[in-house]
Amino acid sequence: MCRSNGFTLLELLIALAVLVTLLVIGVPSYSRVQEERQLEQAINQMQSDVLLGRQMAWHQHDSQIQIRFFPGDNWCYRLTDVSPQQCVSCQARCDIDGDGRRRGADASRWPKVRLQRVSYPLAALGFDVRRGGFTAGYVQLSNQWSSKRLISTGYGRLHICSYALGSEGTVC
Repeated sequence: MCRSNGFTLLELLIALAVLVTLLVIGVPSYSRVQEERQLEQAINQMQSDVLLGRQMAWHQHDSQIQIRFFPGDNWCYRLTDVSPQQCVSCQARCDIDGDGRRRGADASRWPKVRLQRVSYPLAALGFDVRRGGFTAGYVQLSNQWSSKRLISTGYGRLHICSYALGSEGTVC
């Protein structure tokens, strides 16, 4: 009798079942990691833009420069020196010195991230051009599983705090 060196149908089905099981377990975990990465990127970009705004305000001695936040499903924030009556939405012309450049970010870049809360008066973070400070408050970004806050103090410090939704844990 000659025995062939191939796989039997049963061995192939078992290997396929193991592969499908690994995919069913792995794909949701990978999606969650991707969403967590988007949230991390969004909060880091926001922190960079706040620091850029402080630097621009300080160098130009312009106390009108601020970051305006527009929460909601199609959220955004803009670094601007335009008055609050002109910078009223994500589509409005919110630039600096009329240069036409949009500075800031929006939901199209991070579709799984939501701008959930803004604690600043009139949803605007201002800069103290003499001392390098910020308006005290926070902005909260979240996804399905967790939330992060960018907290600013009046003394010019920024902190990022992480919150796991549905738990008491906070990491700053």
